[in-house]
Amino acid sequence: MIIDGIFIPILSFQLKILYPDLDLDLVEIEIDEDGNERIIKFPEGLTLPTQEQLEEVFIPALKEWKAQEIKEICAKRLARLLEDVSDEEVQTFWIQVMEAKEYQKDPNAFTPFIDTLAGTRGISKDELVQRIIARANAYSRFAASYLGYQQRLLDKLFSDTCNTVEDIMNIKWDDSEIFEG
Repeated sequence: MIIDGIFIPILSFQLKILYPDLDLDLVEIEIDEDGNERIIKFPEGLTLPTQEQLEEVFIPALKEWKAQEIKEICAKRLARLLEDVSDEEVQTFWIQVMEAKEYQKDPNAFTPFIDTLAGTRGISKDELVQRIIARANAYSRFAASYLGYQQRLLDKLFSDTCNTVEDIMNIKWDDSEIFEG
């Protein structure tokens, strides 16, 4: 289906609502040049849904598609926060943060990871702790902003006032709404 120039594979979402346990790999859907979908292969033993059944779940299916789109955008934004960071750095970062916070509370705290890291980097432990905390705070602010905005859009999408195709399609991710003010 094409809505506002966007192809939306709505039929698969409708089928998942009507048949929650359905393995979509067993269904073959054909799409014509106008974006219209048609089931051409359906599992034996299941009744092919009627047009009325499909229409009944159209808005819920469109909402599920939109929710997936919102979550994918958020996941991409979160991934961008870490695109210049190695996997090893990501995997050890929370150890670094934990030790850095312990060190801030008690300069005699046991901090083997950041002791070794500071020594091998050739910087003071105090400087490393400041960098770790600054980076953790920056990541937390951005991640919380993206996740909070995602939830705001999902709340709007699944609210009682979002009932039409237009309502659903008007919900759009806009980074400027997150960071204004």
